[in-house]
Amino acid sequence: PPSKQQITTLLPNLTRRFISERADGFDVHCHTSTLGRSSNTVAPFLEIHEAQVSDPACWSALNNLDTGICHGMTVDQVQETMPEEFARFEADPFHHRVTGGESYSDLVKRLESF
Repeated sequence: PPSKQQITTLLPNLTRRFISERADGFDVHCHTSTLGRSSNTVAPFLEIHEAQVSDPACWSALNNLDTGICHGMTVDQVQETMPEEFARFEADPFHHRVTGGESYSDLVKRLESF
């Protein structure tokens, strides 16, 4: 898979083609999460398409899954340090809510409003 840097580099060209083929003449709206890296990713796109794109709307609903006490940990680290938590997740990955976080089911509900 491409790296984040490659995606950031490729994104403006892909969006330029999309806009010219499908949205030429229309105002394009950009929506991002509230995370700084989202703004960094979309910055080259906004620079290239400034005449056709309004400022990005930042939505917390688009933020990543809140992983609670597992934030910043790899799957292997969770499995090693919290085997019971990992087992509960494996038993029901869609509905399991890590302490202090949210489940994939919660994430789906959060995105429905968007």
